[in-house]
Amino acid sequence: MIKKRFALGAALALLGLTATAPRADAAYSYTAALTINSTSGASGVTVNTPGTGATFTTANGTIVTLGNITNPGSFQVGQPLTANFGNVTVTTTTAVAETFTINYTVSGTLTDPFPGGPNFTAATTGTLTFTGIQFSNGASAGTITNQFNAPLSIGPGTFPNGDTFTTSVSGLLNGGFASPTVNGPRGNISGLIVSTVGVPEPSSVVMLGLGIAGVTGVSLRRRRS
Repeated sequence: MIKKRFALGAALALLGLTATAPRADAAYSYTAALTINSTSGASGVTVNTPGTGATFTTANGTIVTLGNITNPGSFQVGQPLTANFGNVTVTTTTAVAETFTINYTVSGTLTDPFPGGPNFTAATTGTLTFTGIQFSNGASAGTITNQFNAPLSIGPGTFPNGDTFTTSVSGLLNGGFASPTVNGPRGNISGLIVSTVGVPEPSSVVMLGLGIAGVTGVSLRRRRS
């Protein structure tokens, strides 16, 4: 009987410690989705495709593709992460230089793998400016810049276990932006995810207390006997 009580108390204590201790091996994940809100400076067609991203095709044949981050990236709590929030690709066949802007929204989703995978989403907006985009005499030309809009910091968001996350982007022109090459390699837009380990929840503290009390009670009984 004493052995059973000791085992039960030890199990409760272990459960309490597990509930209150930081999950050192827990890798949070993130995905990001982009949508085009509006365009100006060029006529064309905008298509937002859930699960894939968005495209804007000008009447002259320039195609801008904003690609979602569909394969989750992962990171540890307490370790700041510079995350890729979306890819940008530009192709064109027009010999007429085009200049236009795209206003977009990027929505990033953070997911906790344990328990049950709760998540929350943070959104920010920005403007991509395309200047002198063309393909002429076998050569591509043009520049692309990015400017995030306020607010530049979103959060903190808090998970049920108390872990908190804040997402921030740069207010500088081209901050966190790798420009694509016209008819060449894609670019990307990025931001910073900062996380902190949460304090134990009240229920976890109670669980720990019960476990310690169980072990202490068994120890006292053993001494008396």
